[in-house]
Parts: sequence; structure tokens; C-alpha cells
Amino acid sequence: MVELPRHYVATFDVGSSVMKGMLIDQTGAISNLYDIELHTYLNDQFVEQDPKEWWKAFLTITNNWFVCGIKPSQIAAITFSGHMQDLITLDENGVPLTNAILYSDNRAYNQAKTIQEKFPEITSLSGNPFDSTSPLAKWLWLKEHEPDVESQTKTLLFGPKDYLIFRLTGQKVVDPTNASTLSLMMLTENNWIVSVLKAFDLDSIKLPNIRQSDEIIGEISHTVSELTGFAEGTLIFCGFGDAGSTSLGAGVIQEHDQYIYLGTTGWVASATSLYNDYKPGHFQLKYFQEDLFLDIASSSNSGNVHSWAVQQFSQGDYRLFEKQIEQTEPGSNGLLFLPYLNGQRSPVPDPHATGAFIGLTKKTTTKHMCRAVLEGLCFSFKQLIDLKSPHPPHSQIFYMIGGGTKSASWCQVMADVCHIMIKVPENAQYLPALGAAASPFIKLGWESSYEAFAENILSKRKSITYYPNLAAQSIYEKSYEHFKKIYPAINHLVDVH
Repeated sequence: MVELPRHYVATFDVGSSVMKGMLIDQTGAISNLYDIELHTYLNDQFVEQDPKEWWKAFLTITNNWFVCGIKPSQIAAITFSGHMQDLITLDENGVPLTNAILYSDNRAYNQAKTIQEKFPEITSLSGNPFDSTSPLAKWLWLKEHEPDVESQTKTLLFGPKDYLIFRLTGQKVVDPTNASTLSLMMLTENNWIVSVLKAFDLDSIKLPNIRQSDEIIGEISHTVSELTGFAEGTLIFCGFGDAGSTSLGAGVIQEHDQYIYLGTTGWVASATSLYNDYKPGHFQLKYFQEDLFLDIASSSNSGNVHSWAVQQFSQGDYRLFEKQIEQTEPGSNGLLFLPYLNGQRSPVPDPHATGAFIGLTKKTTTKHMCRAVLEGLCFSFKQLIDLKSPHPPHSQIFYMIGGGTKSASWCQVMADVCHIMIKVPENAQYLPALGAAASPFIKLGWESSYEAFAENILSKRKSITYYPNLAAQSIYEKSYEHFKKIYPAINHLVDVH
């Protein structure tokens, strides 16, 4: 019997709420899409997920492929994208000791304050913001509040993709993009900041190895083949933290390429060859090439706020939410919304920031509140664009990707508020997984370079273009000026510290 040629790269994208699995053939066509919902455990400032659920979701997706007739020999490689800045504790047998502490968890406020007081240079060393979301602060929290767990921890991992790689290969790794966000790595040297760890008696031997995103970490062994169904010898790549894979999926290959991401959280990002001194509100992450960085202005509020509004004002019906927005005019009858329901990262680095409606009157309707939520989110993203480019040119074109792009209203309001042309690629919510496949495509010889991958795979995908509505421009310009005054005016009214 002739063995079938290997036609696919298997790609897994582990988001905050869903794991997506798909197969991508040599032409870039996506097939066999499966989404598995993930559960997040919330308790006050605690935000956690169970790593064992990631593994179960992974096995469910792969089993679906093989049941549906995909031959293991058709899959040449496995690669990953996943959320970053988590804290995952493994014992000496590689078993999780606790739930993973997610990036949006803010329990380590006091520990972050202690570290900043003792090492005020932490931001200049890491090149990135430092606050209670940092895994370094959460590691110190673990040592102080759960010392038995910390002492039993033999390995720390920092993202779900790295846990899946560990389960498949036994290797303990992190990619440079994710490592850049941890406040543990010297950005210019790709080394852990040992001096900070020693000062707080944190053992650097527990840290994983920093491996390049395009590296082959291992192959499927006989034992793992029997467990997962994948063929022995299937290549396993390191992959990317979601910021890196999302950027590649958006076609950010060369310097000054830029895009907007609307996921559970969101950001505005561009590629640059310049390493800058730390700037508040900016992340500078290592990218797929040594001489490229990702310059990212990040928001804690995006799809999570959109979902909240749909639940509150449209009974969970997304189509009804869209209809309500279509039935209102720009400006929401003077109603403004500050979308800081999950604290904020940029331009306000305040994990305790809260949201607000401003301008409620007896004429305010639910429809106005729906539109005001989207306008507030878009005003917040305009702040990120302005932060990165204080004097942006008028005819900018931004690619916009992520699950939020399924909302045509959100896309149009973003174009109107930011006065930019927006292009949304087909299946934009799957582009992080497609971006993660770039490295295997090149290593397998399917494409010659990242530039060729962008030209032959990414640029040929269909897209929808949203043009700014000039009639709404003057309304939004005035509203935006009022919006920028809300946080400074109310941040002292709520003290949750």
C-alpha cells in the first residue's frame, strides 16, 4: 500500500476562551476546523485555567480529525499559538500542581510593588511594562502565599502551547515573544535576569529554555503516537506566543507593517528594527527574526467588553446587538462609555481602573448604550494608535484581525472613529493559527521565506474593506476629546487598592 503524501500542518491556537485546531494544506487552505470551549475560573482578582483541560481539548480535536478520515501520515508537522504571561507550575513528574494563573490575573499587586521598589530598573532591563500581571510578580506571590506549592515546583511554564509541547515531547521551552513579556528576560540579550531572581530567592533552574519560534522541539514518539494518534516522527515546532503568531497572520513581515487585533483583549502593533528605551504603555517583543521587534500598545478591554455588553443589553444575541447599533446614529445621543471593565494597560497602566457611562439622560435607550460601548472601545483603540504615532497620516490602512472582526458594526465604527481604512481578511479569527504555520511551511520547503509565505498564502486571502464615514468624523472628533477626559476625572472616585 502506497503511503499518502504529507499534506498538512496541524495548527493549534489556544485562546483565553477557546482552543482552535485546524489543518492547513500546502496552498494555505484551512480545513477541519474544531473549536473547543475552555473554562476560566474567576474569583475576585484570581483568573485561572486548568492545564489538564488544554490537553483534553487537544486530544478531542485530534481525535475528531482521525475519526473524520484524516490519515496520521498526512500531517507533516504540529505547531502552536497561545496566550502568554501565564504561570504554570509542574512537579518533578511534570504534573500541574495548581491551576494556571492567567495573564489577566491581578492577585500579585503587592508583590509587584515590592519588586519595583527594590528594582526600579526592572522595566529598563526587560524593556517592557511591569505590573501585577507579570509572571515574575505572580511567582513571588506563589512563594509568599503558597510556599509548599512553590517549593514542590520543579518547572515553570508560561503559556498553554508550552504545556502542550511538554506533554508531547517532555521539553520545557518558551518562545522569545512570550519570554519578552515575563519581566524575567533581558530583551536585548535573550537571557534571564538572574540578579532579580536571586534577590527574591527565586530559583532560575525552574525556568524553561528560550527556543526560537521556528525551532523543531522534537518528534512524536511511539508512546505519544499511541496516545494521540499522530504518526511517529511528526515534527513539533516551538511556535509563537499569540502576539507573534497574530502579527505573522496579519502579514506583518517587514518594518512598519501594522495591524489592529480584536481578541478577548486587544492591541495595535507594528514591526520595527529599532529597540527603544522603555516607554509607558508599550510592549517591545522579540519577533521571528533577531533584528525585528514587535512594538505593541495593548488594551485589557476588547472582545471581553463586547461580550459583556451583548449579554447585558441584547440577551446574549449578537445579531440583535448589531441591529441595535444599526438603528442608532454616531455619537450615541451624547452618551460616552469608558470601557475599563478589566483594568487597563495602555494608555492607562492601571489594573484597578473601572468603567463608566457618562451622559445618561431620560432619553437614553438600550440602543444608545450598545453603540456607546463600541464607540468607547474604538476611542480606546484610537488612543493606542495615537500613542504609537502621535501625528499619523490621514490615509492609513490597517489590517484588523481577531474574533471581534465578525462584528461589521465594530469594524465600521473603528474606521469612522480612527479615520482609517480597515481591511479584514477572510476568516480573520483564524489568522493567528495561520501565522504559526509560517515556520513549518518554510522548514518543510513549502515556501522559501516569510516574505514568500506572506505573498503566496496571506495576501491571496479575500478581505472586506471598511472606509471611514466622513459625515461621522466631526461628531467623533468632539466625542473623542471628551472621552480622553473621563479617566482622569473619575479615577480617584473608586479606591479598590
